[in-house]
Amino acid sequence: MPTQIDRAWVDAQIQSLSELLARDPVGARQQIQKHVEELRVSLAPDVGDRVVRITGQAKVAIGLIAGAVAWTPVSTAPQGRPASEVGTVRNTTVTDPKVIAAARVVAETYWKAQRTSDEKLFRSVTPQENMSVVFGWAFVRESTVQSETAEIAPLRDDLRECLALGEQARQSRDVSGSLDKQLEASRKALAYSKKAAEYARKIAVQNPLLGDLLQKSYTEAITPETFVESKSYTLMTYEYITDVDLQSRAGTSLKRRVRTLLRRLVVDSHDSGWKVFFVPGMD
Repeated sequence: MPTQIDRAWVDAQIQSLSELLARDPVGARQQIQKHVEELRVSLAPDVGDRVVRITGQAKVAIGLIAGAVAWTPVSTAPQGRPASEVGTVRNTTVTDPKVIAAARVVAETYWKAQRTSDEKLFRSVTPQENMSVVFGWAFVRESTVQSETAEIAPLRDDLRECLALGEQARQSRDVSGSLDKQLEASRKALAYSKKAAEYARKIAVQNPLLGDLLQKSYTEAITPETFVESKSYTLMTYEYITDVDLQSRAGTSLKRRVRTLLRRLVVDSHDSGWKVFFVPGMD
């Protein structure tokens, strides 16, 4: 007996996903990846112009997914960008234990370096400038390693502009002199940063992990000089969650649960290795 599907409910969910794709493409991919492994986004010229096909393997075999896989693909091509220029982006969950173990070691090294005040060790695993006074830390849990692989050609022009504006912003900040000169430099840096962020958000429509990275600091720490002219890239992400006992600005002991966010970028033959990029607080 065929599985019964509530078509109205499925249509409502597809509409909700379509709206999320338009409003928050990164969030949409995250929602899709909760249910689909080996996620791929590719051109669908047989369906129509500026349309892409989202395919993958269902994580759970339930009637709902079996009935929903036939829905019409949603276009994720940005406005003004023809479908012929949209490349295939492959998003996967990495299961290689060696890759996961390597990420875990870097995260643990980051906290060990701060607990032992080892600045050299600290610099080897992060582009961050300042160390904290850490009294101790305890592992809580870790995420899976998420990977995004894509060719660079379809986004080369946007990537070139984004990186160039980011470099102009960094150079603008590096100004000495009077207060007026420094304020003017800061204004210029902010303007360049805003323009760079616009290109990064445009990239994020098709390449969410890369687009997210480009909107953060320290991008230059893992991107090679040949990045723009390279053929393809693979960007991996990993989170290491830990309870940390550290010194507050007032000099007292402060206990916090934090996420240690790591990134690793492979561009052709270049491999940045895992680096700790951000450590936001966690409630």
